[in-house]
Amino acid sequence: MPLPLFDRNRGNIDAAQAEFRAADARLAGARQDAEADRQAAVARLNASVSRVSAADAGVTASQEAYRLSRIGFEAGRISQLELRGTRAALITARNAAVDARLARVRAEIDLARLQGARPLEGPNNAQAASQQNAAHRRRRRPRPARRRRAVPGPQ
Repeated sequence: MPLPLFDRNRGNIDAAQAEFRAADARLAGARQDAEADRQAAVARLNASVSRVSAADAGVTASQEAYRLSRIGFEAGRISQLELRGTRAALITARNAAVDARLARVRAEIDLARLQGARPLEGPNNAQAASQQNAAHRRRRRPRPARRRRAVPGPQ
């Protein structure tokens, strides 16, 4: 039976090294997962930016179609039903543009969260928010002082 007196704690050292290698492998896996998530978020952001530009082009085309339909309706060349159809198409295009912008903002938030930043907070956004608050304060007008009615006193 071997006595562990002269092995210089080799068993515990080997166990600690094995535990270290396992932790290092878990860390490498977590880093790979985080990088894959970041790349997916960047891809979602790029796709949403493309959708926003396409939706904006659709809104522009729908606005022009509606403008021409209005002119045609006023000239008596198209019916009110056709005019309403182009207006409905314009509203649908605007809704699609809003949805695309919402998806872009969500993608920006997801990417910021994965990068460890606060979503929608940065030097540009914080400065813009403070400028909006300052503009809002300037727009508010002070209320005029209330006039007191003269109360007839005893005569």
